[in-house]
Amino acid sequence: MGVLARNTEGYQLLAIKKIRERDLERYRPLKGAFFVIKQEKKFVLKWDKNRLSWRLLYTSVLPEELTTIQWNENVLIPVQQTAFSNLMMIKTPKGEVRHYPVYTAELANEFVYHDASFILWDGVQDIGYIDSIHHKLLEHYINLSNN
Repeated sequence: MGVLARNTEGYQLLAIKKIRERDLERYRPLKGAFFVIKQEKKFVLKWDKNRLSWRLLYTSVLPEELTTIQWNENVLIPVQQTAFSNLMMIKTPKGEVRHYPVYTAELANEFVYHDASFILWDGVQDIGYIDSIHHKLLEHYINLSNN
């Protein structure tokens, strides 16, 4: 299996697989979930000050109620039209292969950014370093929306 992307921490994106949500059971234990959240052809990214990169939203707790995503104790992100999309296979620097479901959603209009660590990225603007695995996943969705 080839490597689609490798980030600065040594994680490798092995695949973005199209599966049915009910088939997630075969890939347990899941380590969390990624969210590709859009608003008017722009994507929500969060600055990770520890890793010094822009990243998609991620939660280590699998979502049960998908109308809000809790980023931390202070930030709830309201979303709508949430749907399971794909499964990412990521290899850790220690060689473990982990599986992460990917959900897509539309950002609810009432969300207001209260700090500069969130942005809406158009897929083109130079915003600095985007984690290469997250960037590859975004490229996948940008290509889908352009077709």
